[in-house]
Amino acid sequence: MMSGGDGFTTLFSRQAKQRDARAQDIRVKRFESEEMGISNAGIEDKRFVIITGFIEGSDTPIADSVRIGEGDFVVCADSGYRYAEREGVKPDLIIGDFDSGDAADARKLGVEVVAVDPVKDDTDTLLCIKRGMGMGYRKFVIVGGIGGSYYHTEANIQNLSFMTDLELDAEIATPRETIFMLDGRKVKIGAEYSISEVGEEGVAVIAGSPGDKFSVFSFTERSTGVSIKGAKYELDDYVLTQSYAIGAGNEIASGTGEAVVRVGVGRLLLVVEKS
Repeated sequence: MMSGGDGFTTLFSRQAKQRDARAQDIRVKRFESEEMGISNAGIEDKRFVIITGFIEGSDTPIADSVRIGEGDFVVCADSGYRYAEREGVKPDLIIGDFDSGDAADARKLGVEVVAVDPVKDDTDTLLCIKRGMGMGYRKFVIVGGIGGSYYHTEANIQNLSFMTDLELDAEIATPRETIFMLDGRKVKIGAEYSISEVGEEGVAVIAGSPGDKFSVFSFTERSTGVSIKGAKYELDDYVLTQSYAIGAGNEIASGTGEAVVRVGVGRLLLVVEKS
């Protein structure tokens, strides 16, 4: 158990309140979806797939990023509908302010189109995420969204963190890599400003072949108890910081078929390159 001062406690209290507010917002939206007659039954184990307006490589097929399966709910964020249309993928929904696409053009696909005011707080991708949460989905795949304008890349990494806050199963899938986050034990604030760790450490198993590349970064200022085993470059009970990229450019070690990443406290960003 650790003892912290007012500033440290205030920081974690503020973060907890922000998470609670986001969770309440999602609960409200889910209730609204039920009022509108949208059924939440049987979909928590299915995927909510969001096709963004940027996938690296102008002619790269969606299947290089993710295999869309039967039962997946497919949403296009703004001009993402153009990728779907090109490949004959019929989305279930299109949402956007259409600063990069055209709403009238999107409606030609014969699906529901939600055109929103461009003066808004949420990115189009985040609007899609919130729609899926309101419908009861807990598994999300953002297709593309990495590359192009840097602010879009950063926004989607933060969208990934937003979903991790809410303990959703979320990843970003591109033709080049799969990106996800791994949380360690939670930090709980008790009486008299005492701070303790609760829950289990975070564990991720990266299955593949020797030489398959991956990178591990701290998304929090400090991630403690970090270990990487079965890799060319291993760590043991390491303190990974946001300002030192020691976990970049690793690979599964020779003679093994998987690498195992663990974190005690903190949040890791994992980037697994595709073979």
